[in-house]
Amino acid sequence: MSRPGFASYRGVLAVPGAAAFSVAGAVARLPQSMEGLGATLMVVGIGRSYALAGLVAAATAVPQGVTAPLLARWADRLGQSRVLVPQVTVHAVALGALVVAGWREDAAWLLVLLATLAGASFPQIGAMTRARWTALLAGQPALDTALAVEGLIDELVFVVGPVVATLLVTAVAPTAALVASLLLVVVGSAMLVARRDTEPPSRRDARDDGHDDGGRRAPASALHYRGMLVLATCFVGMGAVFGSVEVTVVAFARAEGRAGWAGVALALWAAGSLAAGVLFGASRWTASARRGFLLATAGLAVGTVLVAVSAWSLASATVALVVAGLANAPTLISGQVLVPSIVPASVTTEAYTWLAVAIVLGAAAAAPLAGLAIDHASPRAAFGVAAAVGVGTALVAAAGAHRLPATAGRRGPVGAEGPA
Repeated sequence: MSRPGFASYRGVLAVPGAAAFSVAGAVARLPQSMEGLGATLMVVGIGRSYALAGLVAAATAVPQGVTAPLLARWADRLGQSRVLVPQVTVHAVALGALVVAGWREDAAWLLVLLATLAGASFPQIGAMTRARWTALLAGQPALDTALAVEGLIDELVFVVGPVVATLLVTAVAPTAALVASLLLVVVGSAMLVARRDTEPPSRRDARDDGHDDGGRRAPASALHYRGMLVLATCFVGMGAVFGSVEVTVVAFARAEGRAGWAGVALALWAAGSLAAGVLFGASRWTASARRGFLLATAGLAVGTVLVAVSAWSLASATVALVVAGLANAPTLISGQVLVPSIVPASVTTEAYTWLAVAIVLGAAAAAPLAGLAIDHASPRAAFGVAAAVGVGTALVAAAGAHRLPATAGRRGPVGAEGPA
């Protein structure tokens, strides 16, 4: 690796139109970390049960795993704007109706139904902005830095969003966080749609003949490419690490009699990831893209094991979390950098969406497992869930390494990277 060159960030943001769609994407993406929490706080704030609050929050997230890849496939086929405008319209109407239903304290089934519709129509803005970067910088080393910018935006979204949502609910009204989410997603999406100059060409506009860059018949889904299956599986593992660690840290801090420290520990974990992501994106690596991903997943495994063996006190666990966080952003970024070399341009948005969905599904699956370990053993034992998943993720990456391209950039999916 050469010395970090932070000017590389200025370089990619100087690409015509890039700064504009990055800002638009950040604005539209902030509700991703606000809506679930906002729904929970709204339901509790109007005096309903925590069980209902959890059900409504889950309804805003789980449907995305079903609808997001399909909508992303349509965005690749028809164009981002043609899909995003009606999608955001449906989402805004559903979210607005949920706010009204919460304010009126309507029936539980109506709250869940509206939350489900809002979740199913939530736009995957991060996948769309990454697809734009990929179209602009395909085959260039600067793509690594551009995807690092997207990773840093994700980190900031998940640090800032919950704080904003909580402040709005406590200082304004129980529905305030959802109202703010509605405005942000509409404004940000409108800003993104306005930047048609950076929108990747759709398969229709490009007169796609239905074949990938290697001349073979293009498959119906990005997951038909073996390399994408490897990446998606690893991203499920990363999501599982995130979900289990968050639950376990809260339980561990409460068991130690310092419940308020959980937020500090998680913030430091995120700070370690953010710092590593900044350095990763500003650096030029001499290792191959595949080796970089394998090293990052190995670091993820080592970090989770370190947390598990250091959890004999809250202080030592927090220090270990900071160290473990250093692997998070590089693992996510190095995996995303491989996408353009695995799939053809015609399914890029869908491919990035699958990775985002994989993280959500992994977190949703691991959080209850960590909860079981906490209930039936101890919070310290629950850190073992994250460690097991972290090691498993590294092993999957190593076992599937031959399915991943050695170099990053836009080139036709060939050989082991082609469709299954």
